[in-house]
Amino acid sequence: MHAEIIRSTIKLNKNMKLLDIGGGTGEISNYFVNDVKEISILDPSKEMLSKIDSNKIKRFCGSAEKIPFKNNSFDIIYCVDSLHHFTNSKDIKEWRKVIRTSINEMSRVLNKKGTIIIIEFNPQKIGGKIIKFIENSLYNFGSSFYDPNSLGDLFKTEGMSSKLEYERGHTYVLKITKNI
Repeated sequence: MHAEIIRSTIKLNKNMKLLDIGGGTGEISNYFVNDVKEISILDPSKEMLSKIDSNKIKRFCGSAEKIPFKNNSFDIIYCVDSLHHFTNSKDIKEWRKVIRTSINEMSRVLNKKGTIIIIEFNPQKIGGKIIKFIENSLYNFGSSFYDPNSLGDLFKTEGMSSKLEYERGHTYVLKITKNI
């Protein structure tokens, strides 16, 4: 379902380079391997990356706070149910800085006409509230959740525009572009 949402939000072509941040096992990226020039996954878990079964997907262990690529490297960046995990294991006082640094890094590696797609849980909806409770109260993950407007405002501070592309139940899709 998430791959179809991404596909309907952007037009892929054989010249594009994609970055999947928090892509883990490559489940979403597998849907695009034959449609684009290159796909890279950045994930902090070596174990998850080792489960990627496609040799067409490049694997990089790391975090969104320090993306290991040159400026303007990607046409499309997407984070599917992963942005809220950027703050896991961080002190709550650091959360805003972690998210801001990650957004700055995404902006840095995105080319001027590129697009960022964020698929996230809305903490203002009942399903999002339940997920937030489970992750933070039961499992103590330290996940930070943003509603579409708040997240869009954070990207705006980096000179980017956001558009709510899709909202259904507790999930939303934010499409972000650079202001040029």
